[in-house]
Amino acid sequence: MAGPVRDNKQYVDNAIASVGYSVSLKGGPYWLYPKRGDPFLMPRSDFQCDLDPFSSGRTSIELVYRSRAAAMAALAGTPMKLAYYAGERGVVFPTTLSSSTTPRLCEALRKAREMQLKDVASLQSLSGRLLLVISLATMHGSVAQEPALAAAQGLESGASATLTRQTLITELRASGARFTESAIQGITRSIAGRIIWLESGGATAGLTHIMARHGTQFAQWGLRSAQQVSDLLLRVVGTQAPVSVAGDAQDFVVMIDGVERMVRIVISSNGYIVTAHPL
Repeated sequence: MAGPVRDNKQYVDNAIASVGYSVSLKGGPYWLYPKRGDPFLMPRSDFQCDLDPFSSGRTSIELVYRSRAAAMAALAGTPMKLAYYAGERGVVFPTTLSSSTTPRLCEALRKAREMQLKDVASLQSLSGRLLLVISLATMHGSVAQEPALAAAQGLESGASATLTRQTLITELRASGARFTESAIQGITRSIAGRIIWLESGGATAGLTHIMARHGTQFAQWGLRSAQQVSDLLLRVVGTQAPVSVAGDAQDFVVMIDGVERMVRIVISSNGYIVTAHPL
C-alpha cells in the first residue's frame, strides 16, 4: 500500500459511508455502513473519540497487517503507538479509533449523540431496536431498524425511516415539490443530503409500478412483498452512495443472503423514486 495508509480508499474514514448509533441499546456496538456491501458491527470500546490518546501527536507503523492481533504484536516492544490492520469487508482500521485517527467517524458519532439528546421525545415514540444512521459526507441523520433484527425477519438490512417523518415532509413541501402525502410509503435523506421519497404511485411510477414490472425479479432475491422492496430501496438510498450514475438512474451494490447484487433506482430531479429493478 503506497503512501500514507490513511490516504487509501479502503481506510475506514474513506470507505465508510455512514455510521449507526443505537438509541435502543445503551452501550451497544456501532454499526458501520461501507460504501459497498452490508453493514457490520464494531465494539463501542474500540473507539476513543472523547479522550483522544493521540491528541498531542502520534507515531505509527505505516503498514497494514492481516489482523488486529498481528498489528498489536508488531507494536509490542517498540516506541510506536499505532498500526493498521485489514478488518471487515477489507476495510483498513487503525489499532485505535480516535478523533485524530478517524476524525469523520468520531464526528458522526458525536452528531448522533447530539441528535439523540435533541429529539428524545420523537425517538421514544418509535418501536423496535433502532439506530441513528449518520452520513459521514453530510452529517445528516435518519433512523434505521437495527440490521441484525431485520435480517432475522428475512430482510437484507433494516428498514430505513426518517428521524422525524413530518420534518422531512415539511421540508419537502417548502421546496415546492409536488407530492401526495397520504401516498408516501417512505421518505429519507440521502448521504448527499437530498430528500428522497417513495409513493405508492400507479401504473407508470412508484411502488405499484415497481411491483407490477419488477416484482418477480425482486422475488428472486427473496423480497416478495411490496413492504420488503420498499424497505430495501429506502434503506439503500438513505445510507449508501451509488456506484454509478447515468442521468436519473443510480446503481447501488446490495448484499442479499451473502451474495453481492446490483439494483438500479431511478430518482427524479425532485427526489421522487420513479422505478427500481435488479440488474
